[in-house]
Amino acid sequence: MGADSGKKNTGKEDNKSGNIHQGHRSRLRKRYLATGLAGFDDHQILELLLFYSYPRVDMNEKAHELIKQFGDLHNMMSADANTLMKAGLNENAVVLLKLIPDICSNRFEHTMKRERYDSPEKLKALFAGYFNSKKKEEFVAACFYNDLTLAGMKPVSEGSPSDAPTNLHMIISFAVGCGSTLVVLSHNHPGTSSKPSQSDLAVTMGIKNYLAAMEMTLMDHIIIGDGDAVSLRENAAFQIF
Repeated sequence: MGADSGKKNTGKEDNKSGNIHQGHRSRLRKRYLATGLAGFDDHQILELLLFYSYPRVDMNEKAHELIKQFGDLHNMMSADANTLMKAGLNENAVVLLKLIPDICSNRFEHTMKRERYDSPEKLKALFAGYFNSKKKEEFVAACFYNDLTLAGMKPVSEGSPSDAPTNLHMIISFAVGCGSTLVVLSHNHPGTSSKPSQSDLAVTMGIKNYLAAMEMTLMDHIIIGDGDAVSLRENAAFQIF
């Protein structure tokens, strides 16, 4: 039960005799070490995290309550610190929940900058990782050095290219700032297929021609859908590249 449940905290861990959660913490930790997060529900992942902020409190009920309040673990970890504290979490728990995605993002950026993106499959993996936690449509530009390592990645606009004004000046300025003339575009289709619309194709062609006039190259446009991805360069049927 959570620290804010109203019941007195005895200071003893949750493995006392007669407790239905006897040895629960140890079992959950050992299960994670053996199998990773396979088969874990959101409330179990959260509970495992909260063990390290509430070392002497049974957090099972609190984890259920928080997941119900926020909808899922992703929404909870995306919430700001004040919202998490108002939900009844202590400062240690809030720092832990905010620190983990920041570490993952930092590690992802470090890893992807060392990779050579010399195939559509590698580009698909790059943008699939970027869009993994995105719930809304977003349009991004990535710039590459001549050896095809990543120079940088930046959101251009919210929404698909056809739904939101595409800021060509932003793309050009970003590429110049990166010292790059090689650009790849990407946007996501949350919850739907990656199949491009006619507007997607038309916008891509327009940007390709505009960049060419600036002596820059649009190498590809990757569309990330629900469980799949499309490279417009790879698919000759789209007749853009």
